[in-house]
Amino acid sequence: MIIETAKTEDLDEIQEIYKFARQFMIKAGNETQWQSNYPPTEMLKTDIEKGKLYSCKENNNIAAVFYF
Repeated sequence: MIIETAKTEDLDEIQEIYKFARQFMIKAGNETQWQSNYPPTEMLKTDIEKGKLYSCKENNNIAAVFYF
């Protein structure tokens, strides 16, 4: 696995990761932590620009993201 700062061109794939996470949380009974639009696209873009959002890649696909 490779961990690197996220790139703007990864944004669509990153948003899919968060979409999956929101759906998982709802199924697990935690439907109030992240609403349907969290995190907003502008927040993700800012986090990427600041170099604070990281991606974990396996076989050149993003498997996870985190803010640090």
